[in-house]
Amino acid sequence: MPGTTGHGKPSTKGATLPSSEALLVASHLAIEAHAGQLDKTGQPYFSHCQRVANAVDGVDAKVVAYLHDVLEKGPGWSAQRLLEKGFDPLIVGAVVALTKEPAEPEATFVRRAASNSLALPVKHADLFDNLNQALAAGMDTQRYLDGLHIVEAEFNYPPRCSATLDVRL
Repeated sequence: MPGTTGHGKPSTKGATLPSSEALLVASHLAIEAHAGQLDKTGQPYFSHCQRVANAVDGVDAKVVAYLHDVLEKGPGWSAQRLLEKGFDPLIVGAVVALTKEPAEPEATFVRRAASNSLALPVKHADLFDNLNQALAAGMDTQRYLDGLHIVEAEFNYPPRCSATLDVRL
């Protein structure tokens, strides 16, 4: 896997960004990586990253939230490149956990992401936001409902309630 030690763990070199700076760099990087991309409702893709970041607690989780789709959807981005930007290896490891591998079954991906403690709240928020987007766009929601069920039932993550979401899991 590019940008890793060969064991799925990011390799690292150089200084790590302080948390407050990492948050600013991550948000700017997400804007850059997702430039021109749209979410399911036709809004700039960055707005999805922002909603996910706003839904999680803690600076590190917010950094991961901004970066969660960069490796999968951001052309030219790798775990190694994130490390070179100064992101902590634990943050990069969570981003790698949140990156779906080619041909990886969805349930396997969700379980892999949820197995990383820093990625778990981000994956839950990501699934929840994608569910809301799919509902708003009139798209199929089953994969997001299934993912939320896995995270909540198998990883004991507390369900999130929303006045805008009236779907029973």
